Amino acid sequence: MMTHIRILAEHAWTKYGVRSVVHPHAGGYIEFEDEIKKLMQDIPHEIAGLCLDTRHL
Repeated sequence: MMTHIRILAEHAWTKYGVRSVVHPHAGGYIEFEDEIKKLMQDIPHEIAGLCLDTRHL
């Protein structure tokens, strides 16, 4: 999954100048602390960041 996110985020950044964000969410593929940490380790923040939903926080 991280490979797919990275490929899509890199494409969005290099082709369109858009920095992608991932929205960790209950019931999603990135939900728990270990999954969020893995995302942050595998994908540089310059390529994709986290979208923190203030309604859920």
